[in-house]
Amino acid sequence: MGWAGRLLLPKKNNLSVPIIIVVGIHRTGSTLISQVLSDHFPLAPLGNFFTLLPRSKYLAQHLGKYLYGKKATKPPRYRNYYGISAGLFSIGDAYPVWDQWFGNDHYHKPDRIKEEQLYKMKNYFSWMHEIWGMPLLVKNNRNSLLITELAETFPNSVFVVVERDPAHTIRSTIQASKDFFGNDDFIWGLKPTKDFDISQYRTTLDAYCHQFLALEQLINKQLSTINVGRILRVKYEDFCDSPSSFLERATHTLNKKYEIKRNLTNAFPAPFVSPSKLKNSQEIEAINDKIEAIKTKGLRPQ
Repeated sequence: MGWAGRLLLPKKNNLSVPIIIVVGIHRTGSTLISQVLSDHFPLAPLGNFFTLLPRSKYLAQHLGKYLYGKKATKPPRYRNYYGISAGLFSIGDAYPVWDQWFGNDHYHKPDRIKEEQLYKMKNYFSWMHEIWGMPLLVKNNRNSLLITELAETFPNSVFVVVERDPAHTIRSTIQASKDFFGNDDFIWGLKPTKDFDISQYRTTLDAYCHQFLALEQLINKQLSTINVGRILRVKYEDFCDSPSSFLERATHTLNKKYEIKRNLTNAFPAPFVSPSKLKNSQEIEAINDKIEAIKTKGLRPQ
C-alpha cells in the first residue's frame, strides 16, 4: 500500500489537525511524560508500531487503530531506554517516520527543509487524524530543534515542553555519552548548531554545559514566537512528585483547546522516583559551579 497509496490516495492538507507535540532537551523525561499522556487521554499516539511501515499513511493507520483498540489492558509499565519505549503500541521517537521528512541526522537541525517535505508531513498527519478521529500525540527529540517549523505547519498544535534540573540533565547526558560511545569525549544528544564540537572548549564539562545552555536558549527563543495558550510547560521533578497535578493541568489545557477530557477509568499514576531528588554529589556541585561561571561570562566557546 506504500507506493499505491502515494499514487491513488487523495492529498490532504488539513491545517486544523489537532496535534500534541512533546519537546524538550534530551534526558529531561519527555518519553515518560508522553507515555503518561498517552495512557490518560483519548489520543492517537505515534509510536513503535508505525515504524514498521513508516511511509504508510493509510493502511498502517487503519491497522494501528484496530490493533490499538484490541491490545490487552494491563497496568502501565513506564519503561524506556533513551527514547525507545517498551511495547509495540508505546509512544516513542519513531525516527523512521520522521526521517522521511527531516533526514537521518538525529542530532542536528536539517540545513534546509523543503516545503515539499513539510507538505508530505502535513499530509501524513492529516490522514492519521482522519482515520483515528481524535487528537494526535507525537514525541521526537529532534523536534525540539524544529519547533518553529512545526508550529507553522500545524497551527492547531499544542507543545508540551519538558524541563529538568540543568545539572542533572547534564550529568545524565554525560552518562549517555559513556553508554553509547564508551567515554565522554564524544557528546551524545542534540546539538544547538551544526558546528558545535567538543574541541571548541577547554574541558569536556565546559562543552556539556554549553550544549545544555545553548539548547535551552534555542528552545525558549522558538517558543517565544508561539501563543502561550499553545504551550504547556512541565518540570520533570514536579511531575515525578505529583503526576496527578500535571494531569490536572494537562486536562485544563487540552479540554480548552480540543474539548477532550482525561480517561477516568485509569487511576492517577503513583509518584515516580526522580534521580534529581537524590542527594547532590560532588559531580552535581561541579556542574552547577560551571553553569554559573558560564552564565557570568556569557554563553560562548571557552
